[in-house]
Amino acid sequence: MESAEPKSLEKVAREFGARRFRCTTLLKPAEYQILLVEAPAVKREELKPALRWRIKDLLDYHVDDATLDVLDVPLPSTATQRTHYMYAVAARNETVRTTIERFQSAGFPLAVIDIPETAQRNVAALYEKDERGVVALTFDAHGMLLTVNFAGELYLSRRLEITQEQLVAATGEESVQMLDRVLVETQRSLDHCERTYNFFSLGAWCSDRCLTRSGCANTCRPICTCRSSRWTSARWSICPRAARPRTRARAAG
Repeated sequence: MESAEPKSLEKVAREFGARRFRCTTLLKPAEYQILLVEAPAVKREELKPALRWRIKDLLDYHVDDATLDVLDVPLPSTATQRTHYMYAVAARNETVRTTIERFQSAGFPLAVIDIPETAQRNVAALYEKDERGVVALTFDAHGMLLTVNFAGELYLSRRLEITQEQLVAATGEESVQMLDRVLVETQRSLDHCERTYNFFSLGAWCSDRCLTRSGCANTCRPICTCRSSRWTSARWSICPRAARPRTRARAAG
């Protein structure tokens, strides 16, 4: 669930008996950065300090004020690709602290502070089969989010500043231009994924309900289907915004 004011959260907790559940909230895109960086060649216990040093110039605040999490982008031993990458997720300490306090004040049992990229990955992973990757494309108030995951891991994430409201409301030439932008970004992203991670192929296309209404799903799907003769399609009834404990991003100082 998204963060809200303490009084609102307290009302929700009381009405729905939320204290019985494990609760997850998502940071908004403006509240964190997700950075693809080359994995430091260090021991595991030295990884986060090394990543802090690597991303310090990529943040618009001091790295000591950041809460850092790491998402591995694993490579199989048979992969021809030599460069090992990781996603570094950074948020201001104050943002994390305020979010926790907001839920605590309402009596909410907050278990996870997640981000949309990993939440979408977790839902898309449910559609993985035949050792093939999944493309997921969703829109919300913050814009488009495209992810590619394989074996439960996030391999690619792209954002585009086209919101769900803009996509659904667009008509005529404006709609055509907007869908063209989505098409081009999707094409570029999948081309990049195919070049960079050639040890897996894509096998499922997942989209949310607003794509069907806008016609975007029909526009983008041919890009994907031409890459696999066993391509399958799935549409979520709502935009996925939930995390599975097994594969969620874990907050760490």
